[in-house]
Amino acid sequence: MKVKQIRLHIFCPTLLFVLLCIFPSFKLLADNTIDSLKRAVSIAKSDTEKANIMHDLVVDLITIGHYPQADSLQTIEMKLSQKSDFKKGIAEAILNKGIIQYYQGDYPEGLSSLFNSLKLCENINDKHGKASSILYIGYIYEGQGDAKRAMDYFTQSSKLFEELNDDDYDATAIINIGNLYSNLLHDYGRAMGYYIKSMKLFTKAKDDDGVGSALKDIGNMYLFEKDTAEAIENLEKGQNIFKELNDNEGFAQAEISLGNIYLGQKKYSKALEYAENANQLGKGIGSFVDIKESEKLLSSIYFITKDNVKSLLHYKAYIAAKDSLTNQENTKKSIRTEMNFEFEKKQTIAKAEQDQKDLLQQAQVRKQRLIIYFISGIVLLFLCLAIFVFRSYLQKQKANKELDIRNRKIEAAYRVIEEKNLEITDSINYAKRIQHAILPDEEVLKKILPQSFVLFMPKDIVSGDFYFVKESKDTIFLAAADCTGHGVPGAFMSMIGSEKLHEAVQQSNDTAQILQVLNKGIKSSLHQSGSESTRDGMDIALISMAPLNSPEGGTLSKSPTSEGGEAVVLNFSGANRPLWIIRKGAAEIEELKADKKAIGGFTEEEQSFERKEISLNKGDTFYIFSDGYADQFGGEQGKKLSTRKFKEILLNIQNKSMLEQRTYLEGFIDSWKAEKEQLDDILIIGVRI
Repeated sequence: MKVKQIRLHIFCPTLLFVLLCIFPSFKLLADNTIDSLKRAVSIAKSDTEKANIMHDLVVDLITIGHYPQADSLQTIEMKLSQKSDFKKGIAEAILNKGIIQYYQGDYPEGLSSLFNSLKLCENINDKHGKASSILYIGYIYEGQGDAKRAMDYFTQSSKLFEELNDDDYDATAIINIGNLYSNLLHDYGRAMGYYIKSMKLFTKAKDDDGVGSALKDIGNMYLFEKDTAEAIENLEKGQNIFKELNDNEGFAQAEISLGNIYLGQKKYSKALEYAENANQLGKGIGSFVDIKESEKLLSSIYFITKDNVKSLLHYKAYIAAKDSLTNQENTKKSIRTEMNFEFEKKQTIAKAEQDQKDLLQQAQVRKQRLIIYFISGIVLLFLCLAIFVFRSYLQKQKANKELDIRNRKIEAAYRVIEEKNLEITDSINYAKRIQHAILPDEEVLKKILPQSFVLFMPKDIVSGDFYFVKESKDTIFLAAADCTGHGVPGAFMSMIGSEKLHEAVQQSNDTAQILQVLNKGIKSSLHQSGSESTRDGMDIALISMAPLNSPEGGTLSKSPTSEGGEAVVLNFSGANRPLWIIRKGAAEIEELKADKKAIGGFTEEEQSFERKEISLNKGDTFYIFSDGYADQFGGEQGKKLSTRKFKEILLNIQNKSMLEQRTYLEGFIDSWKAEKEQLDDILIIGVRI
């Protein structure tokens, strides 16, 4: 969505004509350019008029996507407004600064500028400026993925613009509410409704750029509905408008959407042409959003056309742009710090142990020497013995002093170790909060599947196991994954696995295809190719099913049972992790076995997986889990719990509610292991139909 810019109604045609003649392309703004602009602005009669003219020029540059030039002129706009103490001009200059910072991906500074603009507009009772500042604050939160705050600010701005009878800006707020439903909330039906409403308002306001943006977004909605013809028609209409208006930002976004369509149609050369055009435009205007999306599209095209070197280069560029927008570098630095603390701890302990061994060895040597001297003294002379005893006494005193000094050093070293250990523990606890932030909230699972539970017990604060819940329009995805390792290394893998699983689910509804895409994603992220492969990867059980309250059932439909009720159809694919099913009233467990293949590691690049389908009736229960529960040692004889015992436990608690089952399973494993160490991460997900 091309961001709507704030325009003043004070305008100087003569000055604009002079500036357009001097700078027809607006591509470079060197010192001589600034001097020429200053001479042109001198035509105006007052600093206030000059500030208004400069403001319009800044807005025009932002609208066509020339952000570096706009930034330079914004500085002049601010100086002119401050010189004449023009409060409205100062507020507008600060607002323009926030808009430029948003487009250039500097969200923290952009948010600061926009709140300063909002405060100043409130002080001078500038309602339009206040509404505009609120609108752009919504853009920042949308860019950070905060759907709730973005929705609040877009709704506020729409209400204010409606009160001001400004259809153009009201349409801008409404189209962004549609973007929230499309990009973050994935409610495409509601998104389409807002896009159509914004189209009507843009048309009424005679805003061609806004109409182009609405057409582009409507085209993307048709793409989600797999109506390719309608999608291309609307995108090309919007693209033509952007081209006529010289709107590089909107044109680049339309190019990316069309490139994705042609990629899906296997028209790779055409898709490549659109992707490269969008990438060049994004770099030219400094738009991290367009750079990120075009780099991702280029990587996909080269990957499919088997040019792995170019695919990897563009994927790295996509990750760099993505990290610049989402600020993930702080998380990575935090985890690297934890690893450094752990290494320092081991080094300190090893050094202290070696020092203690050296002291004991030295004491032993001295003791043997004393015995030899004593025997020799008796043989030789009593006097020599006396001298030797006295000398030995002095040596022993010296040794005791040295030993005392070394003991004090050891005590100091242990205090350092304790402090480092506390810092390491604090860092890992912080990493735990990060990991829990990316895991689905259990309340989300309860909302989607009311009769369900998740038992999640990490071994070492952070976990190599993770669970996944996602509800699309007609499908619920549920997964339990067990990554290689546990603790900090396992947490690394779980974060990578969770991200790649999200991406795979967006590409397909077929569980077997999702695992195939996930396998490729993990191997690509860990550079597991040829002789450089590692065993790092994951085991996973993945289920897809229709929402239980869905009237249509979507692609995973409900079917009638022999008793006249309805059966829920589950699709299952597994990599070394099975699906257990307990029918209502049954005395045994049905098992859908997984493929004996892992995700990542030494698997083939094009590894395939089997999809199995099964129908469940009301009252039936199913479970997916990692191997941590069954592998735990404990009991009176210190033996492994075993899969057989785990099955018996699940059969014996079928009369309990799902919440009571979770409480029982957690209490049983705590009692089973007693004082023994937990060997692995534990994850169990249970769902009753």
